[in-house]
Amino acid sequence: MRKNDSLAWVAVEGIATRILQFTIGVTMARMLLPEDYGLVGVVAVFIAIAQTLSGLGIGMALVQAQEVNPADEAAAFGLMLASSFVSIVLLFIAAPVVADFYAEPMVKTIMWVLSFQVLANSLGVIHSARLQRNLRFKPQAIISLSSTLLGGVVGIVLAANSHGVWSLVAQVLCASAVSLVLLWTLSDWRPSLRFDVSRLKRFWHFSSRSLANSLLFLVSDAVFPILIGKLYSLKDVGLFARANQLQQLPSHLVTDAIGRIAFPVFSRLQSEPVRLKELLRKCLRLMMSIHAPVMVGLFVIADDFIPMLFTIKWNDTVPLFKLLVVGGLFYPINALQVSAINALGRSDVVLRLELIKKFMLFVIVLATFSLGLEVMCAGIALHILLCSWLNQRWLSHELGYMYLEYLGDISVAILAALLMGLVVSWLQSAIAMDYPGLFVLVLAGTMSYACLVVILRARGFQELWSVVNGISPLEWAESGDAGK
Repeated sequence: MRKNDSLAWVAVEGIATRILQFTIGVTMARMLLPEDYGLVGVVAVFIAIAQTLSGLGIGMALVQAQEVNPADEAAAFGLMLASSFVSIVLLFIAAPVVADFYAEPMVKTIMWVLSFQVLANSLGVIHSARLQRNLRFKPQAIISLSSTLLGGVVGIVLAANSHGVWSLVAQVLCASAVSLVLLWTLSDWRPSLRFDVSRLKRFWHFSSRSLANSLLFLVSDAVFPILIGKLYSLKDVGLFARANQLQQLPSHLVTDAIGRIAFPVFSRLQSEPVRLKELLRKCLRLMMSIHAPVMVGLFVIADDFIPMLFTIKWNDTVPLFKLLVVGGLFYPINALQVSAINALGRSDVVLRLELIKKFMLFVIVLATFSLGLEVMCAGIALHILLCSWLNQRWLSHELGYMYLEYLGDISVAILAALLMGLVVSWLQSAIAMDYPGLFVLVLAGTMSYACLVVILRARGFQELWSVVNGISPLEWAESGDAGK
């Protein structure tokens, strides 16, 4: 691993990219309508499924495997390239059917245009997997920031010139193109022209289950936009998408940052379950010390915060957002638990757990879809809580990571965040909610949370200091004793 690829690069990428995405999203949402986001939202479901199918789960398998050689990577590249062309053809065939389903002709054209994102994704999977496997976080940060920035600039310029939904389409395609170019530029790997697909047999056990898990995840996510678009309206799809994306911003920020470190390092410790358990505990404490105050703070200020940023046309997003934030508080826990199970090579366990989770989601959907969007969002929050409980049940048996240890690792940060939320809520009634007032609330919340974690002796913040100091992932994994 190169000396400069420390944890600090992961933090820089995660924070800077998400802030940039947030800024671009706010700017474009102020110029566009919920219906524009609804159109792209229903198409994005099918594009994501096609991308996952074309990837065949091979990218994660290459990261998880103990040994990978150039011939394996060349075979994976050729197979994914062929599968991406098949996926694009299927999208072209499905586009008119999807457009008729929603009674919206524009859906067909948007799906045809966005289908080329599948090809761009397949062309860069091996390069991305090599960077992750070798813990090359600096190039990943450059790629993520550059593609987000340039895609956002294109989208904002088009939105400002009244191009509506096409500004969102152009943003996605531009970001994908920039990412692909930089992956090939910053990685020295090039595919061989000789593809021996038989070499991939040893990866199939893991990759097939990884593919099934990803598809289950995507299909479960797709249920809500599809139902909302059909039973309600494309405007409601846009409102739901905005609420979900906003609550996922901090969730994915911390998941991307810590999860990107966790999976490759967990994989290196797969033969040492005791050390893997201790690293998992450290990651959970670190993650919740950052994530919990953000989610609680967003819940408290949502009624004023969302109209202030996105204008009053997005007011109906507020109740959906507050319900989703409750589940979002536990989303990164769920993702990290699954990462640990995958790192052990137990993609079969992940698949079984996902089948159970999707059955639970199916029951929740049946119980809530006719009761309105708010009840559906409450069901999503409940589902995330149940998923985390189910993951922890397996980890307690296989890693000896008991429930009391788990609750102790996450409870201090959550308690401090809830107390901080009371402070912010009390101040909110006495402060005018404009941008200076929002700054005061954020500052007061940060200071009160910092004091509380000192009083409660939250270890997650002590471990955060190691990350700020820029040590490497392996050095951080080996430092300290999570059990003390």
